[in-house]
Formats: sequence, structure tokens, C-alpha cells
Amino acid sequence: ARLAAVSEGGAVYCLLEKIDAFIQAHGSGGYAVDAVMNIASILTFTTLGRVVGGVFYGVPPTVCDAFPNIQAVRKTVGNDPAIIAWYDARVVQQKSLKSLSPAEQVLVGCRDL
Repeated sequence: ARLAAVSEGGAVYCLLEKIDAFIQAHGSGGYAVDAVMNIASILTFTTLGRVVGGVFYGVPPTVCDAFPNIQAVRKTVGNDPAIIAWYDARVVQQKSLKSLSPAEQVLVGCRDL
């Protein structure tokens, strides 16, 4: 059921289309709203990182690939120096990247989108 929901025509896929269109209309420079880091961009980053990060069994990590504006936000936030520093500190604290939750590992990987 989850795979159907995130596949083209599914309820979650349709919601992602709306989010992507909203970002296109209201965001700029890889941010969800305006052209600055704000809670909308951070929540887009963290929430969708969990969606593709294994929190929801059966949802493939490629779910957001079809949405360029969402991916731009994920990459921009993931490359923010403060975000990089926070996740790098988490890796040090947990002793390795693999010690982070699967979702956190995906969020760390957003800098490489």
C-alpha cells in the first residue's frame, strides 16, 4: 500500500507534486519559501528525509527524485554549513555514520544530491 501511495497517481505522490509546485511558486535559490533558510525549508528537508530514509517500510529512497524543487531544497539545506556541522557532530558523537538512524544517514547524504 505504501509503494502504491508514493507511486505516480498515488495519494502521497500527488501531495509531493503539490509541494513541488508550491516550492516552485514561492521558493527561490533552493529554499522552500523566499530565498532564505527558514522553517519551511528545514521541515521539507527533515520530513522528506524521513520519508525516503527507511522510516516507512516499503517506500523507496528514490521517491523524491521526480520532484526537482523538492530535491533542490533537500540539497540546499543539506549543504548549509550549520546543517553539515550538526550532522558531522552527530557522526562523531555516535562514533560512525552507520551508527546513525537510517533516516539520519539519508539526511547526511543530502549534501551529495
